[in-house]
Amino acid sequence: MSDELTDFTWRVPKNGFRWCTASTEHSTPHRVLGARPTPGRFLVSAIPDTHLQPGTEYPPLLTHTGLFKQLADTPATEEGILQFANKYGHLGGVASVPIAVPGEPDTSSGEPFEEWKVSILSLRDIVLTWEAAHEPNKEILSAYIRWEPGGVFYRSVGDATLIASETAAELMARFTPGDLVMPAMYIVQRRINERLSEYGVTPKLLWNRREGGLVLRLSAHSLIGAIWLQFAKAVEGNKEYKQCQNARCRRWIEVGGNRTARSDKKFCSPSCKSDAHRRKSEQASRMHQANVEK
Repeated sequence: MSDELTDFTWRVPKNGFRWCTASTEHSTPHRVLGARPTPGRFLVSAIPDTHLQPGTEYPPLLTHTGLFKQLADTPATEEGILQFANKYGHLGGVASVPIAVPGEPDTSSGEPFEEWKVSILSLRDIVLTWEAAHEPNKEILSAYIRWEPGGVFYRSVGDATLIASETAAELMARFTPGDLVMPAMYIVQRRINERLSEYGVTPKLLWNRREGGLVLRLSAHSLIGAIWLQFAKAVEGNKEYKQCQNARCRRWIEVGGNRTARSDKKFCSPSCKSDAHRRKSEQASRMHQANVEK
């Protein structure tokens, strides 16, 4: 796996997160849904920011090869978001804003529910568009890509984007009228580039311990930036994903994308594999015992 993915680390506080009602003095226009509501619901640390919080620092994109799929599948509800954040961490970057929580002077920053919601839904739509173009699945693509008089459009909830029109003859010439796949890949390219720029994913010279020298890598500074970087690498490599077959896990994992991601891989980790086999054995034992007692 590329170093720009494995070198990224993120921190999850031991005590996790919680939702609170707070206000922010500086309302920033939201990229999709309009201005952030003030006051509103914000994801904040479970204990005030200024307290020393124990936590775990981990390489999320190394240990979770399908994290962008995990976020895209997360229910855009307070409960669903809280479960994701407690497991993988907050979004970070531009998602974190200064807030004021009544009675909590030490809680100084949080992430708006609306920011999480739009981050999930916009990622979900563009991942579905990419997967449908990759298969291809014209039924799904036709829900997003529309050929209309004068041009071709990308349409999803809260998003209506002109991909190309007759006034941009050079771009329009790249597409065959009625085709859905190439316009879909174009909007995937555009959205990924926009998000990488928005979340500050930039090239940097970094020290590589394995190679013993400086190497040029794409550098992420937030979990949401790293997630879009992982998605970009998935598109570049035409990677495929499936869910861990352990019913108590169902984590998305990369399969067949490199030497370590076998196409027949069924479990995300040895522990998940052992747990699934143990539960299967216990179920078989119970069924056998029930048959004996009949």
